[in-house]
Amino acid sequence: MKKFVIQNRKIFVAVCVAVILCVVTVLHFAEPQNEQIPKLKLPVVGNIATANIRVSIEDTIESEIDNVSQSLAVYRLKPVNLNQEKQKIGELFQISSSDIGAFPTGNTLPDGTTVGIDAQTGRWFYQRPIDFDATGGTLSDTDAIQIAEQFIADNDLYPLKELGDAKVGTTSTGDAAQGTEEILRKNVYFYPEIAGKPVYGTFRICISISGSGEIVGVDKFANEYALVDVDVEGKNYHEVATSLSENDYTLNAEVAPNSILIDSVSDAFYADPESEYIQPIYVLEGSGENQTEKYDIWMDARSN
Repeated sequence: MKKFVIQNRKIFVAVCVAVILCVVTVLHFAEPQNEQIPKLKLPVVGNIATANIRVSIEDTIESEIDNVSQSLAVYRLKPVNLNQEKQKIGELFQISSSDIGAFPTGNTLPDGTTVGIDAQTGRWFYQRPIDFDATGGTLSDTDAIQIAEQFIADNDLYPLKELGDAKVGTTSTGDAAQGTEEILRKNVYFYPEIAGKPVYGTFRICISISGSGEIVGVDKFANEYALVDVDVEGKNYHEVATSLSENDYTLNAEVAPNSILIDSVSDAFYADPESEYIQPIYVLEGSGENQTEKYDIWMDARSN
């Protein structure tokens, strides 16, 4: 009888160990690990070739880079219920959810309207064709912002307090310099921050409004996000210098200078339009050879 009890205990212990191993394995793979987060794809701005640019770093910011590298994080857009999102878009604009195409090209309706949604990230857009014969007048920037904020609030598109300051652009015809410009739309842009830091790339909301105050376009590229539970090792000073020497960065400029001296660094985020991940980047700022032009460089902040 004693041998039987001991044997059963051994079996019980073995089963418990197996169950624990299974749970640990599931938890391990449930959250993305560092190697599972794809390498960040930064854009090339204006097709500028950086191979011939000499970039150097002031010694005084070495400690800045090393300090910033200790506090990096990765976020991820939360999954969405695709059918619910399509239904919401359909109700907003009186269209059939079956007419909503796939991001980024979407589907073009008979009246020229284009609409699409990304099944993975929930980013979506709705754009009516531009009415070049519109005669509704021109809204003030203040009125356009108010209409845009009210539309976002009424339809629960994003928390208003997290939208940040609005920026207003226009869609127009003619030439302002010659006095022939006609504004057809006001485009109100919002660029929400994450953890108090700017997010570049595809993380914004744009509401387009006609002269009569009608919503004629929406780009909803900012959605709910969550912190990814992974350790993020940032590039240190020497890794940053190596990336610069290997031209592994994006220069935000229309014309490339001969040289840049980096004198400040900060961290931000970049939202890749082809990914649900929002990853950290370094923003390196400096001056050109004549000390009058300022330049900024984006670099993947994660250590290779």
